[in-house]
This record gives sequence, C-alpha cells and structure tokens, in this order.
Amino acid sequence: MTEKHNRNDALILSILVILLTFFFVVLSQRRLIAPDEGFYLMASRLVMEGRIPYLDFFYPQMPVLPYLYGIWMKLFGISWQSGRALSGVFAALSGVIVYLQVRRFWQVRTAALAAVLIFCVSSMTFPWLTLAKGYASSTFFLLLAFCLADPAAPKRSPLTYVGCGLSFALAVGCRAYLVVCLPVLLWMLWLGGRLRFKELLYFFAGSALIGLPVGALLISDTDAFLFNNLGYHLTRSPHSLHRELASKNLIIQKLLGFESSDQLQSSQMALLLWISFAGAAYTFFRQRKIYSEVTMAILLIGISLLPDPSYVQYFCVVVPFLIICILRALQGLWTDLLSSNLQRRLGFAGSALLLMIFALPFPHDYERFTRTGDGVIGIDNPRNARDWNIPAVNEVAAQIETLINPGAVVLSFWPGYIFGTDAVALPYTENHFGWPAAQRLGVERSDRYKILSPGGMQRAIEAKEPQYIVMRGKKIGGITHARIESSGYLPAKSVNSVTIFVRSE
Repeated sequence: MTEKHNRNDALILSILVILLTFFFVVLSQRRLIAPDEGFYLMASRLVMEGRIPYLDFFYPQMPVLPYLYGIWMKLFGISWQSGRALSGVFAALSGVIVYLQVRRFWQVRTAALAAVLIFCVSSMTFPWLTLAKGYASSTFFLLLAFCLADPAAPKRSPLTYVGCGLSFALAVGCRAYLVVCLPVLLWMLWLGGRLRFKELLYFFAGSALIGLPVGALLISDTDAFLFNNLGYHLTRSPHSLHRELASKNLIIQKLLGFESSDQLQSSQMALLLWISFAGAAYTFFRQRKIYSEVTMAILLIGISLLPDPSYVQYFCVVVPFLIICILRALQGLWTDLLSSNLQRRLGFAGSALLLMIFALPFPHDYERFTRTGDGVIGIDNPRNARDWNIPAVNEVAAQIETLINPGAVVLSFWPGYIFGTDAVALPYTENHFGWPAAQRLGVERSDRYKILSPGGMQRAIEAKEPQYIVMRGKKIGGITHARIESSGYLPAKSVNSVTIFVRSE
C-alpha cells in the first residue's frame, strides 16, 4: 500500500510539474511588459558578452540575476520569449514547492492542490512572477531554502545544508534585502536537529559558492557596488520622511483592503493576509507555537516596506508563505473539530470553497495584465498596452534589424528595444533608470557610475555619436523629435508610438 501510495504521489507530482510549467510559461509570453524588464534583459545580454555589472555598466540590483538569465539565454537564445520562459519555470517550481510543503503536514492531496491553484490564480503571483525581473528567481530560491530548512523535512545530509545555503545565497544575490531572512533559516535548521559547527560549515560553504564571487565584485570597486545596491536607492525618492511614511501607510491600507487600489482590483491579497493572520493566531493559541512560515511572512512584509518608494508588487514574495500558513491553520482546525472519517470529505469541500473565492477575480486580472493594462503599473490603459507587449516590441526590434549593420551604435531611450538585436547601446545608456539619478549626481559622479544624463544624451545627439535613435513618444527628458531632426537625424521607421531615426551622412 505504501509503495502504491508513493507511486501515486510521484505521478501526481510529475503531472503537476508539467501543468504548472505550461501554465506559467504560456502566461509569461502573454503578460504585458513592465518597463523595468528592459534593463534586466539588457544586463543579461551584457554579461553574456563578458561585461561586468557596476564596473562596465550601471545596474542597481544585486548581480546574480543577469548571470542566471544570461546562461539561460546562451542555451535558448537571446529573446523576450526566452527570458520570460525562465521566469515561468521559476514560478512553476515555486508552485511545486508550495505543494510539497503543504503535503508535509496535510496528507489530503486536494488541500495541497488547492494551495497550488490559489498560488496560480493570485493577482500577486501570476502577473509578477512571470516577468523577467527579480521576483520569480528570488521567490523560488527563498522558497527552496525554506523547504530544505524545514524541520519536517526528511533526514538531512550534508548536501541538504549546502543546498539550503546555496539557495539562500542565490535569493540574496537577486534581492539584497532578503539577507534578513537568514536568522529564520538558521532557526529552522536548528529545530530540525542538532545544528553543530559542522552543519553550519556546510550551510555557509553553500552560501560561499555565490557569496565569494559577489564579494569579489564588492572588493574590486566598493564604491560602485555600494552605490548601485544602496546609494542609488537612497536617492530615488525626493519626498520627505513624513511623506514616505504616509506612502507606506497607504500601501498597508491597500494590502489590507481598507483603501481601494487600481493595482489591487480584487480582495485576494487582503483575504490572504486576514485569513493567514487569523490562522496564525488560532495555531498559536492551540499549540503555543509559531510556525516558520508565519515568521517568514511577517519578516517579508516588513522588509518589502523598506524600499523607497514601495510598491504593492514587492509583496508577491510573501504570498507563498501566506498560503502555506492558511493551509496549516485549516489542517489544525479540521483535526480539532472533525472526526477522521469526515476530514477528507470536508477537507475537499473546504478547499474547493477557498479556491472558488480566490479564483473568481482571475479572468478579470488575466485580461488586465495581458491585454488592457487597466491599473497595471507602468501601463495603466489600453493605449499604452498597445506598445508594451512582446509582439509590439519584437516588431520594433525587427525594424531596427532591417536598418542596422551588426555593431551599429544605437541610442535607445528604453534598452528593451535593442537587447535582442545586433545593435550596441550608446555607452552609459544600457539602463534607463540611471538618467533621473544622473541629474542629481552631476557630470563627474554620473561618469563614475556609468550613467548618461538627458543633457549628456543631447550632447551625444548633437555630436551625432549614435548612428540610430529609438524613441517612444514625442518627448523624453527635454529631447524631442524636432531636436533630434535638427541635429541631423531623419525618421526612418515607426511602429505604433515608437520612432526609429537614422543619422544623415
């Protein structure tokens, strides 16, 4: 019976991996583009070409993600489809870990499957974990470290500790602030057995596989490393402390459902938070115990408020832990209140009801994030959605390819248009987020950190340094079509709101 049970589990897990991969990879190809993705993918291409973050180009994040996506695209091609597919794979694997975690404490498969389905349809997961940004990779690696550190995990080997340390380091290498999760993971490892010096050594040996290369970058140019990962973010918001605290309070109100939000047009996140809070309280009073997923969720909520400014999508990393928390509380509730012969049937009914509540907004959210752009940060409306989708961006890239020779220098005001082409970005324009910062840094420091200001771009245009210019809209940072044309460039192609200019000889 046990052998048959194990075979069934293995079969279900295999099917789940296939279905989740299909679901998230397909969604990744249809999800509207977030403007940030352009510089993440450009950075991935640059590291494939041998260039180094911070030393050769501005990259205001930890350095691991470009290497992950760069290796992937080395194998599967440099394209939006390829980069997004890796995010879909990370999202699918995160869903698998949610399933495995719930199965560890609840033997009813339908409950674990319901947890996965809630994960899939949440408007805080499928729209954000399918982007070529740091959300998918950091969420997956943190979940993997959590899974390996779980006290309920099977007997640990040295590889378990190494894998946990490596996964944690990869998560931090994608999102620096996740380093604050270290005490929770070490506490979980200690709860799972005697955590001696040898086990700690294994854990930190795994972490060192990523930490040492990152440390080498830190040592090679400490100033540039700290500016990209800390200094830049401290200068992002011009608001006062009072204004920032008010903004963070508004974020909390939106998450809890007290304030309406264009970004959160359903009550899914509020339900997850309130039910998980209630579940954690019930579990604590029932067992006098706070489970690790509760601690992790609280910690992640706190650190997701730290970036300045904060956005609701930062909290997508919290969602898997909230789901696990809810399912653990429900398992305890049913165990306390129901006889064993009723648990399976009512567990199925309760899981189905929970799933139905969370699944109802999915069609509307799917439409928003794949077609209309309604309330989507960086897009907002159908007119902008026409430009911010993979087919439209690929069409711009195709038009660029018809004009240029390999290695042509192009000033693209958004790097996503040229990352998949044979064009070379005008130096210091590889990341469009550097331009606002350059205005506050001054010329010398901007040059130090590989950033070109709008004024510097205007001078480059007047000197006719780029052979081609790619601009969406009519004006960016004081640079207009008229100024570009007066500097000796002619409009050659246009796709929707994007114009490609060619230098006149």
